[in-house]
This record gives sequence, structure tokens and C-alpha cells, in this order.
Amino acid sequence: MKSVGGGTPKALLPVGDYTFIDWQLQWLKLLGVGNVILSLAHEGKIIEDHIEKQKKILDFSKLEYSYDGPELLGTGGAIKNAAKLLEKDFLIIYGDSFLFIDLKDFKETHEKGGHPLTLSIFKNHDQGDKSNVIYKDGTLLKYDKVKKTKDMEYIDYGLSFVNRDYFLKNTPKGVFDFASFIHETVSRKKATPYVAKVMFHEIGSLEGYSRFLEMIEENNFDLKKLRPLVQ
Repeated sequence: MKSVGGGTPKALLPVGDYTFIDWQLQWLKLLGVGNVILSLAHEGKIIEDHIEKQKKILDFSKLEYSYDGPELLGTGGAIKNAAKLLEKDFLIIYGDSFLFIDLKDFKETHEKGGHPLTLSIFKNHDQGDKSNVIYKDGTLLKYDKVKKTKDMEYIDYGLSFVNRDYFLKNTPKGVFDFASFIHETVSRKKATPYVAKVMFHEIGSLEGYSRFLEMIEENNFDLKKLRPLVQ
């Protein structure tokens, strides 16, 4: 991605007159999100400074920042580091993903499921990225980002609903990957599946970034035109 933004963080890659994180946050607000915690590490202050300038546009009820500190904590450690800011049950979305899920329905699924984790998945058949989930007959059987097998037809969609207390009690101190928490929770049969119907967009690669730009341009840079895609 350096060919596009140089040393710019992915979240600040240009998309029209705004940056990716501007579009992502405005989209989440359109879907009903009121409170946001940005977990930041590498060049996080640049992102915070940018967001502070955009606060009037974003207009969330609460928007806070959590920093790793001198040691990078990994995706899981960063969430645990922000524990004091988290609600009893909270959403997690990756900073390079743009998703098409009805968040109200997703929350209701989490509450009805009664599990500490609700994991969104998508049947991608290795398209876009390698599948890493086995899901059959309404049940999550396996999640593994490392040891991928042929019977994995689904992929982690990039959105999770998590119970804070369970997360804190069942994760290590210090550095760890959020994927390891998902793996263990699915293995313990304590995860509720939620199947997304529309492919996500990500900007972690030049190809993914280009696809996202095309989608936004095709819809005349109007997020409301994307609303019908939400399933």
C-alpha cells in the first residue's frame, strides 16, 4: 500500500475528499452506532489528530481513544487494554474493513444466542482471501486462521459481538491476537454464528483498495445509496 499512501496509515488512505476511516465511521453511524473507541498503535496520533478535525461531521455520542503504549499488544491485547472503556457487550470491527450487516439484527442475534461471542461469517469459497471457518447445519464447527483445510468454505467477516467479562477472564495478559480468542471460544462451542450475505470490502491490499474506490465512485460518493446492500 506504500505505492498509494507512502507512509500514511491505511485508515487515512484517500477516498474522494475524505479518508477511509471517515467513510467507515460515517457508515457505522448510518447503521446505528453511537459510541466508538478507536484502538490505536503505530502512528495512532496521526489518526487521532485527523479524527478530531472531523468530529463535527462524525458527531458520535462518544468517541474515545485507547493506545497500546510502548509495546505493541496485538489485536487482542489492544482490546483488553481498552477494557475500562468497553460496555458489557461490545462490537469489534477491523480498521481496514467496510461491512454490510444490519447491526440491529446482529445485536439481537447475539442476545438470543446467549453466548459470549457472536461471529459474523461469509461463504467466500477462498475468494478475496482464504476461508478459515467450518460452518454446517447452523453450527460453527471450527475457526482457524493458521491451519486451513479444504472443508473451510466460510471466512471471518470482520465483525464480532463480545461479552466483556468473558473476554477478560478467558484471555492472557500482554500481547495476543484476537483470532486466538475466537479460535478458543468456537472450540468451546460458545460462539453464535451470523451469516452475512454481501461480500465485505477491505483496503489491506491494492486490489481491495481499488475495489472499494470503484464502489464508492459508482454510487456517486453517497453512503445512503449503499444502504440497500445491508443484509
